[in-house]
Amino acid sequence: MNKLRRIGPFIVLTCFTVAVFYPFVFHDWNLYWGDVSLYFLPLVTLEKHSLMRGLLPLWNPFISCGQPLVGNPQVWLFYPGTLLLRWMPPAEYLTLNTILHTLIAALGAYLFLRRLCGDRLAAQLGAIVYAGSGFFIARAQFPPMLQAEAWLPWMMLLVDRMIDRPRIWYASLLSLVITLELLAAHAQIAYMSFACAGIYAIARLLHLHRHQGRAWLAFWRMLSAFLIGILTSSVQLLPTIQLFKWSPRGSMGWLQANRFTLWPRELVNFILPHYFGNPAKGDYWGPGNFWEPCVYVGVIPLFLVGYAIWRSNRRLATRFFTGAALISVWLALGKFGGLFWVAFHVVPGISNFHDPARFAFVTTFALAVLSAIGLRKLRDFGVHANIRYALLILSAINLVWFSSDINPGVSISDLECKPSALKYLPSPGNGRTFSVLHTLTWHRYVNYDDYGPNTKRYMQNFTNTLTPNFGMRYGWEEANGYEPVPLEESSDVAAATRLAIMDQAPNLASWLYLLDVKFILLPIYTRYPDGDVMPIGEDAKFLSSLNSHLGVSIYVNKETVYPCWLVSHTIRKDKREDSLAALLDPHFDPRTTAIVCGAKGIPFAFPAKGYIDSKAPHHIGKVIYSAMPKHGEFVCSVNAGARPMWLVWSSACYPGWKGFVDGKSTPIYRTDYAYLGLKVPPGMHHIKFEYKPFIFRFALYLSLFGGLLISMGLGFGVYVKGSGKRWIPFDHTTMY
Repeated sequence: MNKLRRIGPFIVLTCFTVAVFYPFVFHDWNLYWGDVSLYFLPLVTLEKHSLMRGLLPLWNPFISCGQPLVGNPQVWLFYPGTLLLRWMPPAEYLTLNTILHTLIAALGAYLFLRRLCGDRLAAQLGAIVYAGSGFFIARAQFPPMLQAEAWLPWMMLLVDRMIDRPRIWYASLLSLVITLELLAAHAQIAYMSFACAGIYAIARLLHLHRHQGRAWLAFWRMLSAFLIGILTSSVQLLPTIQLFKWSPRGSMGWLQANRFTLWPRELVNFILPHYFGNPAKGDYWGPGNFWEPCVYVGVIPLFLVGYAIWRSNRRLATRFFTGAALISVWLALGKFGGLFWVAFHVVPGISNFHDPARFAFVTTFALAVLSAIGLRKLRDFGVHANIRYALLILSAINLVWFSSDINPGVSISDLECKPSALKYLPSPGNGRTFSVLHTLTWHRYVNYDDYGPNTKRYMQNFTNTLTPNFGMRYGWEEANGYEPVPLEESSDVAAATRLAIMDQAPNLASWLYLLDVKFILLPIYTRYPDGDVMPIGEDAKFLSSLNSHLGVSIYVNKETVYPCWLVSHTIRKDKREDSLAALLDPHFDPRTTAIVCGAKGIPFAFPAKGYIDSKAPHHIGKVIYSAMPKHGEFVCSVNAGARPMWLVWSSACYPGWKGFVDGKSTPIYRTDYAYLGLKVPPGMHHIKFEYKPFIFRFALYLSLFGGLLISMGLGFGVYVKGSGKRWIPFDHTTMY
């Protein structure tokens, strides 16, 4: 019986998790909607293909003329769960990953609340409220955010254990959880988790005024655990910090930060979650979207929250989590509350994150804790156990009813349908595509008001639109793409190219050549009367029929394009604004002139020209590929003729790229504002670009060293566990 009492809560939480995701567990459904299909499924597919070939995908050549993959703050390449990709299709992996992390969050919340409240039933309620809340389950379409949310309860649990018994064992476990929190790859949730756990630790330590020796020992060991966790996650953190310096995301303004906020009228979502409708039913009419302000935790838990505040408002835990709930919901109001304005300008780090509504993450966790405290107080005041069981069951049923239909799903066969136009698109290294007006496609298939039907036909039509980032899934390169943390210069060039296409600019051919664009993708039935490009079909009737079949209008660049080319004339512009101005000059032609930053370039030599050597084993314009491009490497052979030439490669410039001419290291320079270039001596040469970032290698060594420290700490903890001085546990009956 005692064993059943111990394992019973874990069985209950597992059954609850399965009930919330029952369509995905029993109906063979997979997550697909929103960012899952637009962003994370393509990235995970790219990772799987690379890892299966034994390659570490440091560079992503498929979007925006190249983008660093390691360092992307929303890619969890080094997270342990990535190992599941070895045996699972990407879509099934994302679904299973979500279910597992929901269970991890529930188990962590239960263990923390069991320790805090000293009551199994109350701990189960709090765990169900946290892991089954609208805020948590709605993040299933954003895997790294949900992964990071799962580790906050474990962090709080270990902070408590460290304060009660500041052992090396607990410190090592805390370092491990901090590492997992950071490798989960969502900086904003990690930031809020550390703030919550850190402030809670300070409050607990200050409460230990009678045990100052233990308090100081716990403080220093927790600080050491935090620093070791940071060290171990260096492989994720250091490349991310570097990317932020090269991205416009690092200089976000006030209006950009307030993209999604919790509007004051959306506070009704705490009680009436469907007041503004539900996109699953196609009737959502609220401001913004459904999931950012999704703060529902159930009506009964809210009643218990109020009861906890009323009956135990002098307890440390009640005061702390009440304050956390109020402050975080105030911050979630963003521009409507005022507090976020102060935090944005005063608190370090907050200005790097948008969507204040996400502060409701802390609100949700605090309400889960308070609801558990409220149920424990009912026990203290003599409420019968059957009533408390009934409250737990009703709360679970209520959350299953609400959360189980937040995320739509489709079968794996429907999700893996291929675009009808796939045979017309270029293979890697033979030109890129450029999507124009793709937001119109998103408004139709990925709008906030209606998820749409989860049918095979709907998914096929959506796939046929060739919306950005689908190239990662199906194997063509894109000159632009959907990337929340893009390289700034690449974004500027993509915006200028989009404007040139929309305006039918006279120098459109130059822009397409610069980006190696072979195909322009427009929404279905779009007519584009420009002499530089032509539709796939010359006959209008055939074109209309083809558009209807393909689901997208495809226009072909008449000019032959290459991923790299030689020019005989360079101009030097070292300042960013000067380089951009030269690029935007209507008379600038990248086919004959290169804008070089940081080097003299080559002397003006006219009319000497470089040319393609068709007799070379791999002539310019051709990349050495096997089945797929070897990410992070470009190889070609060129003949510069009798004079030095400048080689331009249409790949985004970023630290870590190295150039080689005939095997000898050669300096590479930013060319044409956003791309790579190097000087080629006269004659025939073998050229190689290779992406080997020093910061990644340095960070990897730091992570390995940090992992060694954690392993040593865990080993030492196992060795001394059960021996040595035991600290008297803090009396948690005074906490709630």
